[in-house]
Amino acid sequence: MATEAQARITEAIARMTASEIEGSRFDQLGLRDGLTIIEDYVRSGELGVAFDHLLYMVLETEIAMSSTSVDLLKETAAAFGLAPPRVSIAM
Repeated sequence: MATEAQARITEAIARMTASEIEGSRFDQLGLRDGLTIIEDYVRSGELGVAFDHLLYMVLETEIAMSSTSVDLLKETAAAFGLAPPRVSIAM
């Protein structure tokens, strides 16, 4: 999931000009290096914080994810006692 989210964010940013990025939902800390941040949290045993950062990346940028990843996001949210996130499925 995190790898897919990072790839989709990186692809979206690559298609944008600097002026399009500036002030957009992609112009935020923790998006370009989001996968690294998630991996650091996982290595530290902070699984909930890692999942929270993944949700931030997906929801803040409004990227569409594969149906498999959307299902995993919903299952993981349920395991943490959270409401299922609203994420678009990529076509």
